[in-house]
Amino acid sequence: MAATLQLVLWKRPNRDGKYPIYIRVIKNRKVFYKSTNQTVNLNDWDKDKGKVKPSHPNSARFNNYLKQLELEYSNNVLAIENEDLSIGLRGIKRKILGQDATNFSLVAKELQNKYKIEGKIGTSDKVGSIIKKFCEYMQSENFTFQDIDFKTLINYQRDIMERLKNKASTANKDLKFIKTVFLYAQRMEYIQINTNPFLNFKFLKTTSERGFLVPEEIGLIEQLDCSHIPYIQKAKDIILFQYYSGGLRISDVLLLKWENIIENRVHLTIRKTGKQTSHKLTSKAIQIIEKYIPLENEFIFGYLPNDFNTNDLIKVDAIISSCTAVINKALKTIATKCGINKRLSTHLLRHSFATNALQQGMSLEVLQNILKHSNIRETQIYAKVLNQKVDAEMDKLNL
Repeated sequence: MAATLQLVLWKRPNRDGKYPIYIRVIKNRKVFYKSTNQTVNLNDWDKDKGKVKPSHPNSARFNNYLKQLELEYSNNVLAIENEDLSIGLRGIKRKILGQDATNFSLVAKELQNKYKIEGKIGTSDKVGSIIKKFCEYMQSENFTFQDIDFKTLINYQRDIMERLKNKASTANKDLKFIKTVFLYAQRMEYIQINTNPFLNFKFLKTTSERGFLVPEEIGLIEQLDCSHIPYIQKAKDIILFQYYSGGLRISDVLLLKWENIIENRVHLTIRKTGKQTSHKLTSKAIQIIEKYIPLENEFIFGYLPNDFNTNDLIKVDAIISSCTAVINKALKTIATKCGINKRLSTHLLRHSFATNALQQGMSLEVLQNILKHSNIRETQIYAKVLNQKVDAEMDKLNL
């Protein structure tokens, strides 16, 4: 739907008692105003005709000037709409101001920066790679939302799988972010709400399994004597603490301070979601951290220096990534020594706690509260893992 323009008076007078004249732009029931930098007495304005009355001094010349401004602005809006049919009201406004809101990569980077400002540094970095990858496919950074149609999405999906040899999960992740950029642009009114090349698009089916350690494998790790190799021992302690503390994420464990432990309960703000959590620690979790009391570290496990500034989100993300890589490297040694033929990682312990807790009778609602999932469907994934395990065992029966 094309935008409509009209000369109108502002609702309130200025300090001189005169009313500013604006060009009102309406598109899809949305409105914005462009100042003409002109004012008029209320009695001299004809509201129905959108111009000054003959009672205004030099009314004919003044009306001609206003009409010229309106026509010039109308031509700008029309040219922008003709250039990109998908553009929204705020997109028009930004383009007139020299800020191109229909450029996909610019809006995608705006969203990326939004993640960064919100402290989601890891997410910001990941989507930055997705933007770069998509721009390389499009062979430009100067393409609009209108340039991305259903065929573009299908061809890009094929390119990811066939030329780049990426997994289906990677293709889905990349394309879901592109869809998120469209939704963000619609919400910000940069493009029209009906601009949606994903309407009939289907993401690839994936059969990724969420692995976990069974209690017997947890027992093997507990029994492993690696006290003579300090960095292996610390890695062992931290993953067992993850498991026995309710599946805490590695980022929260690395940032854990003694002040977060009160009367054998953990109280903290989850780094990934910003949600508050508080729950009782198991006796085994308490036993693990008690070994670190004599070291007098501010951060319990001592991976971060005592004077580390946790307000610097970029540095926090960098040091967590670095420490996690060191721990995961140590876990390869632990897996080999324990004879565990699984890819041992810090995140696997979170999955292991959730799956084993459900197996031992914990309800989905309680588990959701401990893991601080925003949607119970995230928690139900672990129930599906258990069902798959049961189904696999049933298939082995020879009845």
